[in-house]
Amino acid sequence: MAGGEIIEQASTKSKSGNRKVQLSSSVVAVLQDHAKKQSDEMVKVGSGWIDTGYIFVQENGEPLYPTTPYLIFRKFIKELGFKPEPFHALRHSHVTELLRAKMPVHMVAKRIGDEVATVMKVYAHSNAEDDQVLADTYEEVLENA
Repeated sequence: MAGGEIIEQASTKSKSGNRKVQLSSSVVAVLQDHAKKQSDEMVKVGSGWIDTGYIFVQENGEPLYPTTPYLIFRKFIKELGFKPEPFHALRHSHVTELLRAKMPVHMVAKRIGDEVATVMKVYAHSNAEDDQVLADTYEEVLENA
């Protein structure tokens, strides 16, 4: 909602944006708990509830203002003592950690709706810790040759 007007986007940026992704059981449990609480809110609000079909809404069912999720995120990371990051950093962290956990790049690319080349270019950067692992691995290869 912006300026009293509901903003609704019926499409994604690209065809690959319209996809299903698996969630961990703990995330599913959190969403189920949220759905229960939301159901309780519906009962409290009664006929004033506006059913938008969205998962995260205001207390009366109306869509959240577009900046609300980021404001909540920013407050949360500040309380945890992390440096402020754009909301989109969550996507980068997700992909980077999957790659560092040695998940196959083609599977990660499919999960986020990107091409393998894009994932390699944008997300597959290394750090000093990764470089040390490479050096140690190469040493092991040479010792076992």
